Parts: sequence; structure tokens; C-alpha cells
Amino acid sequence: MKVLLPRLLVCVVVLTLLFSGCRKDKAGKTAGEQPGEKPSENVVAMIGDEAITEADLEATLKQLPERRRDMDRKRTIHYLVDRKIYCNEAKKMGLDEDPQVQVNMERAGKEILARNFVGKFIESKAAPSEEEIRKYYDEYTDQFVIPEGIMVRRIRVVKKEDAEAAVKALKGGTRFESVARQWSKLVRRNKRGEQEWLYRKRIDPRLEKAAFEPDVGGVSDIVSMGNEYQIVKILGKSEEKLVEFKQAKSKIRFRLLLQKKRKLIHDYYENANVDRTPGEGILVKVGDEVFKEDAIAHILAKVKEKEKEKFRRRWIEYFIETTVFSKEAEKVGLQNDPDVARQIRLKRENVLAKAYRERVVEERIKITDEDVAEEYEANMDSFKIPTRLRLRLIVVETRKEAEEILKEIKGGADFSYLAGKRSIHPSSQRGGELGWFRKGEKDLALEKAALALEKYEISDIIETERGYEIIRLMGKDGGVKPLEEVRQRIEMALQSKKMAKERQRYYEKAGVKVFNDQ
Repeated sequence: MKVLLPRLLVCVVVLTLLFSGCRKDKAGKTAGEQPGEKPSENVVAMIGDEAITEADLEATLKQLPERRRDMDRKRTIHYLVDRKIYCNEAKKMGLDEDPQVQVNMERAGKEILARNFVGKFIESKAAPSEEEIRKYYDEYTDQFVIPEGIMVRRIRVVKKEDAEAAVKALKGGTRFESVARQWSKLVRRNKRGEQEWLYRKRIDPRLEKAAFEPDVGGVSDIVSMGNEYQIVKILGKSEEKLVEFKQAKSKIRFRLLLQKKRKLIHDYYENANVDRTPGEGILVKVGDEVFKEDAIAHILAKVKEKEKEKFRRRWIEYFIETTVFSKEAEKVGLQNDPDVARQIRLKRENVLAKAYRERVVEERIKITDEDVAEEYEANMDSFKIPTRLRLRLIVVETRKEAEEILKEIKGGADFSYLAGKRSIHPSSQRGGELGWFRKGEKDLALEKAALALEKYEISDIIETERGYEIIRLMGKDGGVKPLEEVRQRIEMALQSKKMAKERQRYYEKAGVKVFNDQ
């Protein structure tokens, strides 16, 4: 039976929504914070008589990427305070007696036990010894031989005639990089052509035969690769060489660890009597435990049809892994380990807090269409789009010449043609095209005339310091962004405000003290 490595679907603590409410006032203090005398060095916050400890904080920070831990330390303290408050409120509501919440709490405990068993037992059992690593290297030395190689730069084209044109240009003395810039059309194109190492017996034989023939600095003939054509320039060559043991160790260690973990997991699953094809309406059986399709029906209902089978398989693996390894963890008494026990407690608290937040808090901070519309109307200025103009321009030295040109345009002459022929402005090379510019960036008289025009309308003669000008309006935008375009931005801002008020209310009610020396 092929067994995949564990992919424990451990619910990582989601801090985003709670963090979004950690707004600061002008003094830099987080909303709801009530600093006071710190009772001990191990305490980071108090909720009435309940303490949030340094150990609780560190256990939660471990779930964040290492680079974020220092940055998010204080926000994580507030997350823990929120969780404790919501957990307490959930118990007052009796949510800890809710059947679904109880299922989720039990599942949370299994997740922690299983994750710790895999980390503390399977990983250590599977770790290969130095002798095993050396033995593997000696027995499979051929796997660590790097064949003869060449560093190349490639031109890749779809049409044969393009390849022939590229070769002709190269033979005519054009630099390879310039030819690549002009002709190469395929994957990873850059200004000088694709550059990489190619090795014997690891590439298409057709390419190998052509590419290894020229000397360094030489260029290959055209290589037909079925649906494309390639031309290769040789930048360097390397001889066959053996990777030394000390360089290969980490790769061998990972490979052996993977193999041993698979074998261990296979054995655990065999002993647990895992049945992946138990019958209609059942996802999987693990010994006497049966996991029915109904258990994930509400989750699959939210998933796109093409994704359902993938999610279903992941949940099957989840049920197997958490069930098998949580039982193994209990056999060795991992639940009595202080660190594991703390993780389980915090995880179960998180389940309770999440249930309360979803059923109570999120209802209170829900944003209605009326809220959004009111905020939009009240802050219309912040959604304004600066006016932009796009013009074609003709500039001449005399009014008489300007009058002649305007007459020709009104008679049907092409504006861009006349701009190219007669305008003294640098834009004449582009048919008078000025491109887009914002209001306030050009001559005031020019902008005033442009703002009065409709799209494609021609102005009268405008006298400026440069001479006599005629413009054609090619485009104009600006105004206010439509509501639908800024709806999400408004909803997030309003929700953040409401969340800050909710936090303030809960903190005052619970007598929260967050200590500032974190």
C-alpha cells in the first residue's frame, strides 16, 4: 500500500481578523489597552484574575513564520487576550456543550497529539545515522556523478524561417545577444537569450549532438526539436566530476529520511487496519472508527466542483493521520507532557473562541449595504480620481500659419499628419501625441482649452509662450471611483473600526491589562 507522508491539516491560528482590530490611537496605544503593574516576569497580560503567560505567547508565536515573530509579538498578545475573553464568553453561553463545538475540540486535541508524535517519534526514528548515509553514498556513487556539461545561451523559435533568419544574422556578424533579443520567442526569453548548463545524457539527444560539437564561443547549427527550433552558443564547458561525500550528505540524509518515514508510516497504518475503500457513504475506516461522507459535506459544499475530489482526499488523509498518530501519542503518554498539554489547551480554547466570534462578534461587526453607501457618500473626496488628459498637439510660430492649418483640419486633413509635417514641437515625431498627463502638469491655457473639449474635438488657436497651438482631445478621465470599485476597501475599514470598538468594550468589561514592556 502506497502511503503518503503525513500532511496534518492542523488548523494554524488565524490572527488576521483579530489583528485588523488592533488599531492605535494618536499616542500609539492599542485600543482597549489598560496598562498596570506587572505581577510577575512570566505574565504578559491579565484578564481580571487570569494571566496570559510568556509560555502561552511563545507557543502561539511558534505558529508564525520565524521572520514575523518579533514584529508580531505585541499583536499576538492581543490575539491571546481576545481568545481568552471569547473563550470565557463562549462558556457562559454554553457553547462548550454544543455537539459540533465538542467535536471540533476533540479534533483539535487529536491534531496536537498527532503532530507532536510525528515530530518527536517518527522524525527521530527515521533520522538516518552517519553510517547509513556513508553506506548509501558508497553503494550508489553513480548517482553523484555530474556528467560532462556545457554552459549555453539559447535562441528558441517556432518557425524554421525565423531560425534561418537568425543564423543568417549571426553569420553576418550580428552579436548573438542582439539576435536573441530580436528572434527568440519562447519560454524565459530575456534580452540575451536563455542561459543554462546542459549535461550529457540529461537532454534531448538531438540537442546533445548539436550542442556539444562546437568549441567555447562557437554556435551550433539549427536544431529541430519537433515543435520548435533552437540555436545554441557555447559559453563554457566542464568535465565529468564526482560530487564529494560532504557535499552530498544533506541530499542523502533527506532521501533516506523520506524513505524511512514512509516505511514507518506504512507500518503504523497497517497495524491500525486503515481501510480507504470501505463502501458507499463512508470516507475511511481506521480500525473500528468510521468516518462518514456526511462529516465533510458542509465543507465540500463550499468548494468548486473540480476541487472537490482533491479536498476529499486531503480530508481522508487528515482523518487517518490524526486518528492513528493521536492514539500512538496517548500510548506513550504524550498528553502528559507539559508543553503538549499546553498546546492542547490553547488549541481547544481557540475552537471555543472561534465559535463565539463566528456566532456573536462577527454578527455585531457585520457591515450592511447601507453602511457602505453611507460611508461612500460621506467620504466622496477620498475616492476621487485625478483628472487626466490625452492630447495631440500642433505648435507653429505665427498665427497666420496656425489659421491655415486649422482651416485644413476643418476641411478634413489628418491632424497627426499635419502635426508631423508642420509642428515645431518635439511631439511632431509622434504625430503630435503628448500621451496622458494630469491636470496641473502642462501650460494653464492649454489645459483650460482641453478641459472644454469633448473627445476628438479640435480646439481654436491657443496663444502660449511657445507659439500658436492647436490641440485635439484624444481622451479624458477623472471624477469619482464607482462604489463597487471601492466597496471592499470601505467594508474592511468599517469592519476594522467596529472591531476596535468591540475590543474596547470587551477589554473594559473584562478588566484587561496588557503590559507595555513586550
